[in-house]
Amino acid sequence: MHRYAIYFCPDDNTPLGTFGTEWLGRTSDGRKLTPPALADIPEPVWRTAISAPRRYGFHATLKPPFRLAAGVTEPELHQAAEEFCQAEPPVPLGRLTVELLSEFIALRPEQNAPVNTFAERCLQGFDRFRAPSTAAEIARRRPDALTARQRNLLDRWGYPYVMDQFRFHMTLTGRLPSAEAQVFSAALETRFAPLLEQAVSIDSICILRQETPDGNFVLAGRYPLCGR
Repeated sequence: MHRYAIYFCPDDNTPLGTFGTEWLGRTSDGRKLTPPALADIPEPVWRTAISAPRRYGFHATLKPPFRLAAGVTEPELHQAAEEFCQAEPPVPLGRLTVELLSEFIALRPEQNAPVNTFAERCLQGFDRFRAPSTAAEIARRRPDALTARQRNLLDRWGYPYVMDQFRFHMTLTGRLPSAEAQVFSAALETRFAPLLEQAVSIDSICILRQETPDGNFVLAGRYPLCGR
């Protein structure tokens, strides 16, 4: 069955979107791009490092991937997203920086409170579209390695890193050995340097669709935040 997700995906034509798509070597609609030229990182090493985030595209998660619940349809999901965005204003993130998080590298914002609140509204507002998690889906989250709070969130929302456990991030690599992480961090900081002083806002939400279990998530709809 198809899976869906609600993400912040900057438009590919914006400076931030261009940075992300060039780094991951793919656009939000799934088109492949030429790998980036990296002086200190061989292409096979880059491909291994970005293989996990590339599957999802350049994004920040607002509602984690889910299957549609019985009785709801994809057009209804899109309609709900359009209606949701009519009352939601853009969400300030401030400037983004390259950070190492639990052995992977991501962009993180200087302003967390507004986006944490917004992500919570997205999580709750679209939950009626989410089918209950299967036992296999729960097992893939390694529940024995989670805290009690994270396990409760997994049971309730289908994902352990939501609500008070949520951290906005835009993933740039998979997990890396420490020495490799230093090389990638240096390369990414250099590439991202022209954008360091640019304040960023979430100006839209996107619905992405995954058509097969091992397929990429691709853009299915973008909805501007129109509230004041």
